Amino acid sequence: MIDKRVTIVDISRRLNVSPTTVAKALNGKPKISRSLREEVLKIAGEMNYVPNKSAKALSRNDLNIGVIYPVEPKEFYRYIEKGVRGEVENLLDCKVKAALYPVDGLHDVINVKNALIELYERGVDGIVLSPGLNSGEYGAELIKLMNKNIPVVYLVNELENAPGLGCVRMDGTTAGRIAAQFLHFCLYEKRNVVVFSCNKEILVQRECINGFIQEANSHELTVKGVFETQDDKKIAYYLTEKILSDMPDVHGVYVSSYNTVAVCDCLRDQKKSDSIKIIGQDIYEEMLPCMRDGTQRATLFQDPYEQGKRAVRILYNHLIGAAVPESYYKITPQIVFTSNLDAFMDKII
Repeated sequence: MIDKRVTIVDISRRLNVSPTTVAKALNGKPKISRSLREEVLKIAGEMNYVPNKSAKALSRNDLNIGVIYPVEPKEFYRYIEKGVRGEVENLLDCKVKAALYPVDGLHDVINVKNALIELYERGVDGIVLSPGLNSGEYGAELIKLMNKNIPVVYLVNELENAPGLGCVRMDGTTAGRIAAQFLHFCLYEKRNVVVFSCNKEILVQRECINGFIQEANSHELTVKGVFETQDDKKIAYYLTEKILSDMPDVHGVYVSSYNTVAVCDCLRDQKKSDSIKIIGQDIYEEMLPCMRDGTQRATLFQDPYEQGKRAVRILYNHLIGAAVPESYYKITPQIVFTSNLDAFMDKII
């Protein structure tokens, strides 16, 4: 069975406004209030609205975009890639063509720089960039893109003071606050906690840490330390082992990246999985046993598939002159327990 394409009429019925009003809002036309425009864009996104072929689309040239993203850690970025590819496929009728540039990981500065140079020389219409670490190494390339009016949408990690349209990413502050409040509910007399971060150089990770500390302070949790794992399982295992030895009074852990499996493995090996409460981030197949056996009590889902999808859509809307609400850039994390885990399984298939 083929799904029926969502049309402007469908959106207008949902909102109880005229199709003309919806069309004006989607295309950034004047005489539409900001609140109504944002509501139309929100509902259009929820209904997976994709513009059909139109005279305007048929009369213009192809839109060529480049997408640069790490492939490691694969537990997270494979879903980013699925979201990107899914939205590019949705936009085939809109004459969008995409060149994907996967790079080795967060430290692969050379291939990111080379991809930016190649896309600049090709004269692409726009770029989606999921930057890793040491982004200053290709700052000059980003300036050249800006000077040539080639827009850049950042994905997952926002570059501070860098040219671009904005970044599609998780609301890290909210994630950290949720994690701290969860541990507050779990811990009673023993209220010492630690944070395992990927890398503090990443803005969203700093937000997670700061949000956690702010909320922890309001609930009289004591944060005994923040430790960087570099998303390396061996480092995460070693740090967990060291904390168990050096800080036996710690009974709560927030892992603000995908890397909870190694922490859970160490707790099982040390027979501490019952006494230490863990909340992590993301959902992926390798993590499911940790949730189901109770070693990891909860996780914060930031929907990487949706992040990849939105980044491509924002770039496309910008290129055709359509408006994008500010709220569309930021993903609010959802807390997941074993009780509602099944509701999220379709996100990791």
